[in-house]
Amino acid sequence: MASSRTLKEALAASTANPVQKSVIKATDHESNPPKAKHMEALLTFTHHQDVGMEDIAESLFQRLDHHKWTVVTKTLIVFHRLLRDGHERFATYMMSRSQLFDLERFDDRKTPQGPSMSQFARRYSAYLNEKIATTRQFGFDLCHVRGSKQAKFGTLAPPELFKNMELLQGLMDSLLSNMADIDAANVESQGHGSFQIEVVGDQSENTILKMAVYLLYQDVLRIFVTLNDGIVNILERYFTLQKKDAQEAYKIYVRFVDECGKMDTFLASCKSTGVLEGKSLPDLQQAPTVLMPKMKEYIDNYGSKKARYGYLSYEV
Repeated sequence: MASSRTLKEALAASTANPVQKSVIKATDHESNPPKAKHMEALLTFTHHQDVGMEDIAESLFQRLDHHKWTVVTKTLIVFHRLLRDGHERFATYMMSRSQLFDLERFDDRKTPQGPSMSQFARRYSAYLNEKIATTRQFGFDLCHVRGSKQAKFGTLAPPELFKNMELLQGLMDSLLSNMADIDAANVESQGHGSFQIEVVGDQSENTILKMAVYLLYQDVLRIFVTLNDGIVNILERYFTLQKKDAQEAYKIYVRFVDECGKMDTFLASCKSTGVLEGKSLPDLQQAPTVLMPKMKEYIDNYGSKKARYGYLSYEV
């Protein structure tokens, strides 16, 4: 059977150390996602005390210098998996790096899918940059299994609650906005920032794209669950807040309602284009817009007798 790697890749792998070999094999030029055995090897390396996280990360960064969209996008997928499923030491190393993903000029024009997938890679890398920046702020990656257990947004109080919600909403907005306006790669902008993934033509068999979007889908769900905990927390205390805090909470809620609409479109697109491969969409409770007039009224009437006593029994 013919090798799935180029002669240059095969030669590099033959002279490389075990980490570099796994990186090269996981990010070869073929139009398939990273093979599970190579991905598992790299995940295992993150748990080995005798393997430096710098060796793994820098070997991957070298692959981002490649001119083919397949290699670059697969490398971003590997980074994403290691951040989410690897040992926290890998994320710690990534946070310590002064420069991360710089793919603004990446542009593969040598294949029909190259231009659109180059655009996708640029947007994907921008989200991963924001993801690591947010991890740096929180001190943990909430999309990581252990990180999700550390996110206690349901018990925080203002102003810490508001600060953390702003960071998390920035991450959600980055994910959704960076997937917008991608033409044939294929996230098509529709209206005021909502979008639809539309896999057409050759892209319908683009399993690399589908794997990347599936990882983004999983991040969206984890971010939403944590955001939702924070929103429930805000609503439970909203009608007892001081005016300044209520104004801040109201802005957070309005932003959350908008994000829910965009997220709905994203999830429906994942389903319709086969990214979920027959899996059912989770039943996520959306933020009710019916609360917004009462919330705004509380701010407008703050200081009046009604604001002091009229909302205390209001059920959210």
